[in-house]
Amino acid sequence: MKVKHIRTPYLTYAELKTFIIASVCNSIILQANVFIDAVIVGNYVSTDAMAVINLFAPLLILVTMVPMLLAEGSMVAGSRAFGEQDYPQVNRTFMVNLAGGLIFSLAAALPISLFAPSLVGLYTDNARLYPLALDYLPVAAFIGVAFAIQNSYTVFLQLVGKASLVIRVTIVQMMINLVFDMLFIVVFGWGIQGAVYATICSYLLSLVMVVPEVRRQWRVFALTSVLRSWFPSLTWHCGKLGLSDATGSFVSVIIFSGVNAAAQRLYGADGLVVVSVFMQMLSVGSLVTMGVIFSMQSLGMTYLGEDDLRGYRMVINRSLLIVIVCMAIISLVMGLSPELLLSCFGADARLIAFARQPIMILSTALLPYSLLFYYCSVYVTQNRVRLSISVILSEPLFILATQWVMEHYFPGLFWWFFPVGVVIALAACLATAWFISRRNPMIDRFTLAPRNISAPYLDYSLNYDEGDVRSALRDILMYIDICELSKRESNHIAACAEEMMNCIVSMEGSERKSDHHFFDIRIMETMVDEELQAHGVQIFIKWRGKSVNPICDPATNPDVMMAGNNLSLLLVNKLCDDIDYNYRNGVNCVTMKFYKS
Repeated sequence: MKVKHIRTPYLTYAELKTFIIASVCNSIILQANVFIDAVIVGNYVSTDAMAVINLFAPLLILVTMVPMLLAEGSMVAGSRAFGEQDYPQVNRTFMVNLAGGLIFSLAAALPISLFAPSLVGLYTDNARLYPLALDYLPVAAFIGVAFAIQNSYTVFLQLVGKASLVIRVTIVQMMINLVFDMLFIVVFGWGIQGAVYATICSYLLSLVMVVPEVRRQWRVFALTSVLRSWFPSLTWHCGKLGLSDATGSFVSVIIFSGVNAAAQRLYGADGLVVVSVFMQMLSVGSLVTMGVIFSMQSLGMTYLGEDDLRGYRMVINRSLLIVIVCMAIISLVMGLSPELLLSCFGADARLIAFARQPIMILSTALLPYSLLFYYCSVYVTQNRVRLSISVILSEPLFILATQWVMEHYFPGLFWWFFPVGVVIALAACLATAWFISRRNPMIDRFTLAPRNISAPYLDYSLNYDEGDVRSALRDILMYIDICELSKRESNHIAACAEEMMNCIVSMEGSERKSDHHFFDIRIMETMVDEELQAHGVQIFIKWRGKSVNPICDPATNPDVMMAGNNLSLLLVNKLCDDIDYNYRNGVNCVTMKFYKS
């Protein structure tokens, strides 16, 4: 029998793949939802109404900025607590996401609605757009409120591993929005306001699908009062963790405003077309990159909460590889077939001849631009928020400075300003990380991920085929000897490990098509009480498959208790000082804790 005393990529990569596929699919569906809205409004109201929606899009992004910021930060903080099995803290981060998002979105929506005529006057005085804008803005301001409610639940559904449910909720939301758009706009004739009402109703009604899960996942979704001492401090902490992404959004607006202005000065409308096509391709790449980043942060923080640095580094490295491969493919498609790409956007032969070379040049910027945001997101998982924000804020400095130099001194090479500026920004980011790693050799050179754990415990990971339970038990017993436990404690741990693994194999055996699936055993010595210097032993057992909870309380009926695995599970529940089970993204995890006497 061949035993690998390292974590095989089976469970970690399988869970990461599920996360990424779900996140990217969810983003694509959301983009399709926006597209459908625009088509219906443009065809059944007017193109002027579609222009009004685009006109106020930046303002509505600001309304939803704080809920998005809190969602990002609470997801990162909640994932860490989830890995630590601190479920009250997970619930508190959920309440920060829900209550904080509602408070801020309402605080922004009310003044916008009340002072809508003044705001509309600042945006446009066009006789065709002004009356439509007056109808649209007062009700559109409250889209952020409905968005904050739905987003708070869907983010935490992904955190607890219900990524496929999030996709179904998004699809249902898109269908409800489509039906209500046709009903409110085409049948009732409510015009541009009907599109707003349809969006708000779709956000709220789609949450009906979440109700069964909310009742089941009580540890996360329990509604509690926010009038507690922890709410302000935890809100600040979550906001700080999400500040990096919010800063990135503002910086992107600054960068592309400058790019649009320069392109228009040099090349007029044709220059803006080139920038628009590049932005479309960049948004497609962002769907992949942001899906990978969301998955990396959520899954990586869970591994950090479990003090599993090996799993954390695996998630970072595999996520980085996925970003590189996907963005390289998109860059090649964009660079090798610019004519086809431009034709898709309706460019004629003259415009294709002009834009072909600029598109090829700009395609080289997709990969470094994505890597820059990826590294910033990795730094957030290590609570290096200031470093992440500093890197993001440096982007406009490098890109716009390079743009100015190219525009005034090398106008023939103007389109190279964006790739060159992004590469300089990425080089500065990696150089900063390299200098930090020089001062601390125990962190990775570029990701700054810790190489080991300074806490005083041992960490040992094993992977076994389902038929190798006996071999796993022998290795567990060897490990127990290293921990210097009493004979009584050693016997308890060995008995629980044996019964738990045998129960898992027997419960899964009838459903398996093959006996070659792996389960992961991780054993570590932990600090139970830092003041008393009390230690304990913690065992993680993970396996992939359908949700099978082996730690449910056995039935009280003696006949049922003696049947199957119930007696063994009863023994495990009695001998463990603490035992926990969770399931997410197709991976079951049982955690057994034993305290040293």
